[in-house]
Amino acid sequence: MSFEKKELSEAEKKIGYHFNNPELLVQAFTRTSYAKENEKESNEVLEFFGDKILSRYIVKRIAETFGCKDECKDSEFTIQSHEQEGDFTILLNSLVSNKHLASRTDILGLRKYRLLGKGENLPQNEEKPKADLLEAIMGAVAIDSNWNDTVIEIVRNKLLDIDSYIENWDFSSRKEASENLPVQKGQNTGTVNSKLKVQFTEKNASAVLNELRSKHLCPRFNFSFTGVENKKDFTWSCQYRMEKGGYSGSTTPQKNKRTAKRIAAFEILNYLTEADNR
Repeated sequence: MSFEKKELSEAEKKIGYHFNNPELLVQAFTRTSYAKENEKESNEVLEFFGDKILSRYIVKRIAETFGCKDECKDSEFTIQSHEQEGDFTILLNSLVSNKHLASRTDILGLRKYRLLGKGENLPQNEEKPKADLLEAIMGAVAIDSNWNDTVIEIVRNKLLDIDSYIENWDFSSRKEASENLPVQKGQNTGTVNSKLKVQFTEKNASAVLNELRSKHLCPRFNFSFTGVENKKDFTWSCQYRMEKGGYSGSTTPQKNKRTAKRIAAFEILNYLTEADNR
Protein backbone atom coordinates (compact mmCIF):
# COMPACT_ATOMS: atom_id res chain seq x y z
CA MET A 1 0.00 0.00 0.00
CA SER A 2 1.16 3.56 -0.75
CA PHE A 3 -0.52 6.83 0.13
CA GLU A 4 -2.82 8.56 -2.31
CA LYS A 5 -3.60 12.27 -2.00
CA LYS A 6 -7.17 11.44 -0.96
CA GLU A 7 -5.97 9.18 1.86
CA LEU A 8 -3.58 11.84 3.14
CA SER A 9 -6.42 14.35 3.20
CA GLU A 10 -8.67 11.90 5.07
CA ALA A 11 -5.97 11.19 7.66
CA GLU A 12 -5.32 14.92 8.17
CA LYS A 13 -9.02 15.56 8.84
CA LYS A 14 -9.10 12.80 11.46
CA ILE A 15 -5.97 14.19 13.12
CA GLY A 16 -7.20 17.78 12.93
CA TYR A 17 -4.06 19.20 11.33
CA HIS A 18 -2.93 20.00 7.75
CA PHE A 19 0.72 19.10 7.15
CA ASN A 20 3.09 21.51 5.43
CA ASN A 21 5.30 18.51 4.70
CA PRO A 22 3.02 15.51 3.96
CA GLU A 23 6.02 13.18 3.93
CA LEU A 24 6.19 13.47 7.71
CA LEU A 25 2.64 12.15 7.96
CA VAL A 26 3.49 9.28 5.61
CA GLN A 27 6.51 8.48 7.77
CA ALA A 28 4.31 8.44 10.89
CA PHE A 29 2.29 5.61 9.32
CA THR A 30 5.37 3.68 8.11
CA ARG A 31 6.17 0.54 10.08
CA THR A 32 9.78 -0.71 10.21
CA SER A 33 8.91 -3.76 8.08
CA TYR A 34 7.64 -1.55 5.24
CA ALA A 35 10.56 0.87 5.57
CA LYS A 36 13.12 -1.91 5.15
CA GLU A 37 11.40 -3.37 2.11
CA ASN A 38 11.00 0.00 0.38
CA GLU A 39 14.10 1.88 1.58
CA LYS A 40 12.02 4.40 3.52
CA GLU A 41 12.30 5.96 6.97
CA SER A 42 10.22 4.22 9.65
CA ASN A 43 8.12 5.94 12.30
CA GLU A 44 10.29 4.82 15.23
CA VAL A 45 12.01 8.19 15.81
CA LEU A 46 8.71 10.05 15.46
CA GLU A 47 7.20 7.62 17.96
CA PHE A 48 9.96 8.49 20.47
CA PHE A 49 9.31 12.22 20.06
CA GLY A 50 5.56 11.76 20.33
CA ASP A 51 5.84 9.69 23.49
CA LYS A 52 7.76 12.46 25.27
CA ILE A 53 5.54 15.21 23.87
CA LEU A 54 2.33 13.56 25.06
CA SER A 55 3.64 13.12 28.59
CA ARG A 56 4.84 16.73 28.75
CA TYR A 57 1.59 18.27 27.53
CA ILE A 58 -0.60 15.92 29.56
CA VAL A 59 1.27 16.93 32.73
CA LYS A 60 0.74 20.57 31.75
CA ARG A 61 -3.01 19.95 31.34
CA ILE A 62 -3.20 18.13 34.67
CA ALA A 63 -1.46 21.05 36.37
CA GLU A 64 -3.87 23.53 34.78
CA THR A 65 -6.86 21.46 35.88
CA PHE A 66 -5.94 20.39 39.40
CA GLY A 67 -3.25 22.83 40.56
CA CYS A 68 -4.36 26.07 42.17
CA LYS A 69 -2.50 29.21 43.21
CA ASP A 70 -2.52 30.20 46.86
CA GLU A 71 -2.02 33.96 46.38
CA CYS A 72 0.48 35.62 48.70
CA LYS A 73 1.71 39.15 49.14
CA ASP A 74 4.44 40.59 46.91
CA SER A 75 3.03 38.59 43.95
CA GLU A 76 4.44 35.36 45.37
CA PHE A 77 2.40 32.19 45.35
CA THR A 78 2.58 28.46 45.91
CA ILE A 79 0.88 25.65 44.01
CA GLN A 80 -1.59 23.64 46.05
CA SER A 81 -3.75 20.70 45.10
CA HIS A 82 -6.22 18.45 46.88
CA GLU A 83 -4.68 15.42 45.17
CA GLN A 84 -1.41 13.60 45.89
CA GLU A 85 1.56 12.94 43.60
CA GLY A 86 0.62 9.27 43.37
CA ASP A 87 -2.90 10.19 42.19
CA PHE A 88 -1.50 12.26 39.33
CA THR A 89 0.86 9.42 38.39
CA ILE A 90 -2.09 7.04 38.05
CA LEU A 91 -3.96 9.55 35.86
CA LEU A 92 -0.92 10.22 33.66
CA ASN A 93 -0.15 6.51 33.25
CA SER A 94 -3.77 5.84 32.30
CA LEU A 95 -3.79 8.58 29.65
CA VAL A 96 -0.55 7.43 27.99
CA SER A 97 -1.22 3.70 28.40
CA ASN A 98 -1.21 1.44 25.35
CA LYS A 99 -4.83 0.64 26.14
CA HIS A 100 -6.03 4.24 25.91
CA LEU A 101 -3.86 5.18 22.93
CA ALA A 102 -4.94 2.06 21.03
CA SER A 103 -8.58 2.79 21.82
CA ARG A 104 -8.24 6.32 20.45
CA THR A 105 -6.52 5.01 17.31
CA ASP A 106 -9.51 2.75 16.69
CA ILE A 107 -12.07 5.47 17.44
CA LEU A 108 -10.38 7.88 15.01
CA GLY A 109 -10.06 5.18 12.34
CA LEU A 110 -6.32 5.68 11.82
CA ARG A 111 -5.20 2.05 11.83
CA LYS A 112 -6.17 1.44 8.20
CA TYR A 113 -3.55 3.92 6.93
CA ARG A 114 -0.55 2.02 8.33
CA LEU A 115 2.12 0.95 5.85
CA LEU A 116 3.12 -2.64 6.64
CA GLY A 117 5.73 -4.93 5.14
CA LYS A 118 4.54 -7.88 3.07
CA GLY A 119 5.25 -10.37 5.84
CA GLU A 120 3.82 -8.34 8.71
CA ASN A 121 0.31 -9.14 9.88
CA LEU A 122 -0.73 -7.28 13.03
CA PRO A 123 -3.70 -8.68 15.01
CA GLN A 124 -6.59 -6.22 15.17
CA ASN A 125 -6.67 -6.35 18.99
CA GLU A 126 -2.92 -5.80 19.50
CA GLU A 127 -2.60 -2.57 21.48
CA LYS A 128 1.07 -1.57 21.28
CA PRO A 129 1.36 -1.08 17.48
CA LYS A 130 -1.75 1.11 17.54
CA ALA A 131 -0.40 3.08 20.50
CA ASP A 132 2.95 3.51 18.71
CA LEU A 133 1.10 4.92 15.69
CA LEU A 134 -0.63 7.62 17.72
CA GLU A 135 2.68 8.65 19.31
CA ALA A 136 4.36 8.82 15.89
CA ILE A 137 1.58 11.05 14.55
CA MET A 138 1.99 13.38 17.53
CA GLY A 139 5.73 13.55 16.89
CA ALA A 140 5.16 14.33 13.21
CA VAL A 141 2.73 17.14 14.07
CA ALA A 142 5.19 18.69 16.51
CA ILE A 143 8.01 18.75 13.98
CA ASP A 144 5.86 19.91 11.06
CA SER A 145 4.40 22.77 13.13
CA ASN A 146 7.89 23.81 14.29
CA TRP A 147 6.93 22.85 17.84
CA ASN A 148 4.01 25.27 17.97
CA ASP A 149 2.50 24.92 21.45
CA THR A 150 -1.00 25.90 20.36
CA VAL A 151 -1.05 23.39 17.50
CA ILE A 152 0.38 20.61 19.66
CA GLU A 153 -2.23 21.15 22.37
CA ILE A 154 -5.11 21.20 19.88
CA VAL A 155 -3.97 18.00 18.17
CA ARG A 156 -3.12 16.35 21.48
CA ASN A 157 -6.67 16.86 22.70
CA LYS A 158 -8.10 15.73 19.36
CA LEU A 159 -6.07 12.52 19.40
CA LEU A 160 -6.50 11.61 23.06
CA ASP A 161 -9.73 13.41 24.04
CA ILE A 162 -7.80 14.55 27.10
CA ASP A 163 -10.16 17.24 28.37
CA SER A 164 -13.11 14.85 28.45
CA TYR A 165 -10.98 12.10 30.01
CA ILE A 166 -9.69 14.33 32.80
CA GLU A 167 -13.12 15.88 33.40
CA ASN A 168 -14.60 12.42 33.96
CA TRP A 169 -11.72 11.20 36.14
CA ASP A 170 -12.60 10.49 39.77
CA PHE A 171 -9.50 10.25 42.00
CA SER A 172 -11.38 9.12 45.09
CA SER A 173 -12.91 6.05 43.48
CA ARG A 174 -10.54 5.05 40.67
CA LYS A 175 -8.84 2.29 42.61
CA GLU A 176 -12.16 0.92 43.85
CA ALA A 177 -13.61 0.90 40.35
CA SER A 178 -10.60 -0.67 38.66
CA GLU A 179 -10.29 -3.45 41.21
CA ASN A 180 -14.06 -3.93 41.45
CA LEU A 181 -13.94 -4.03 45.25
CA PRO A 182 -17.09 -4.83 47.23
CA VAL A 183 -18.97 -1.75 48.36
CA GLN A 184 -19.61 -0.82 51.94
CA LYS A 185 -22.84 -1.88 53.54
CA GLY A 186 -25.56 0.76 53.49
CA GLN A 187 -24.47 2.51 50.29
CA ASN A 188 -26.75 2.91 47.30
CA THR A 189 -25.37 0.39 44.83
CA GLY A 190 -26.12 -1.30 41.57
CA THR A 191 -24.65 -3.70 39.03
CA VAL A 192 -24.46 -2.53 35.43
CA ASN A 193 -23.82 -4.72 32.38
CA SER A 194 -24.63 -8.36 32.95
CA LYS A 195 -21.41 -9.43 31.22
CA LEU A 196 -19.06 -7.46 33.47
CA LYS A 197 -20.99 -7.49 36.74
CA VAL A 198 -19.49 -4.09 37.58
CA GLN A 199 -20.58 -2.74 40.93
CA PHE A 200 -21.01 0.99 41.33
CA THR A 201 -21.86 3.56 43.96
CA GLU A 202 -22.50 7.27 43.77
CA LYS A 203 -18.87 7.73 44.79
CA ASN A 204 -17.28 5.71 41.99
CA ALA A 205 -19.93 6.25 39.28
CA SER A 206 -17.76 8.47 37.04
CA ALA A 207 -14.92 5.96 37.02
CA VAL A 208 -17.23 3.03 36.30
CA LEU A 209 -18.94 4.87 33.43
CA ASN A 210 -15.53 5.78 31.97
CA GLU A 211 -14.46 2.15 32.16
CA LEU A 212 -17.57 0.94 30.36
CA ARG A 213 -17.24 3.62 27.68
CA SER A 214 -13.56 2.81 27.06
CA LYS A 215 -14.54 -0.80 26.38
CA HIS A 216 -17.50 0.21 24.20
CA LEU A 217 -19.91 -1.56 26.56
CA CYS A 218 -22.35 1.30 27.04
CA PRO A 219 -23.74 4.16 24.92
CA ARG A 220 -21.96 7.50 24.70
CA PHE A 221 -23.47 10.48 26.52
CA ASN A 222 -23.07 14.21 25.95
CA PHE A 223 -22.75 16.44 29.02
CA SER A 224 -23.29 20.15 29.62
CA PHE A 225 -23.47 22.34 32.72
CA THR A 226 -25.72 25.13 33.94
CA GLY A 227 -24.48 27.46 36.66
CA VAL A 228 -26.78 29.29 39.06
CA GLU A 229 -25.63 32.14 41.28
CA ASN A 230 -27.37 32.17 44.65
CA LYS A 231 -27.11 34.69 47.47
CA LYS A 232 -24.39 32.74 49.27
CA ASP A 233 -22.74 30.59 46.61
CA PHE A 234 -22.68 29.35 43.01
CA THR A 235 -24.07 25.92 42.11
CA TRP A 236 -23.92 23.71 39.05
CA SER A 237 -26.35 21.28 37.43
CA CYS A 238 -25.21 18.68 34.89
CA GLN A 239 -27.39 17.90 31.87
CA TYR A 240 -26.82 14.64 30.03
CA ARG A 241 -28.20 13.07 26.87
CA MET A 242 -27.57 9.73 25.21
CA GLU A 243 -26.16 10.20 21.70
CA LYS A 244 -28.43 7.44 20.36
CA GLY A 245 -31.65 6.54 22.11
CA GLY A 246 -33.04 9.83 23.38
CA TYR A 247 -32.56 9.23 27.13
CA SER A 248 -31.68 12.46 28.93
CA GLY A 249 -31.79 14.06 32.35
CA SER A 250 -30.44 16.74 34.66
CA THR A 251 -29.01 16.64 38.17
CA THR A 252 -30.04 18.75 41.12
CA PRO A 253 -27.74 21.76 41.81
CA GLN A 254 -24.35 20.78 43.26
CA LYS A 255 -21.45 22.71 44.74
CA ASN A 256 -19.15 22.15 41.73
CA LYS A 257 -19.06 20.66 38.24
CA ARG A 258 -17.19 17.52 39.29
CA THR A 259 -19.80 16.57 41.87
CA ALA A 260 -22.61 17.30 39.41
CA LYS A 261 -20.90 15.12 36.78
CA ARG A 262 -20.52 12.28 39.29
CA ILE A 263 -24.21 12.47 40.20
CA ALA A 264 -25.08 12.45 36.50
CA ALA A 265 -22.93 9.35 35.98
CA PHE A 266 -24.70 7.64 38.88
CA GLU A 267 -28.11 8.42 37.39
CA ILE A 268 -26.97 7.12 33.99
CA LEU A 269 -25.66 3.88 35.49
CA ASN A 270 -28.95 3.37 37.30
CA TYR A 271 -30.78 3.83 34.00
CA LEU A 272 -28.45 1.36 32.23
CA THR A 273 -28.91 -1.13 35.07
CA GLU A 274 -32.68 -1.01 34.72
CA ALA A 275 -32.41 -1.35 30.93
CA ASP A 276 -30.02 -4.30 31.29
CA ASN A 277 -32.41 -6.09 33.65
CA ARG A 278 -35.44 -5.75 31.37
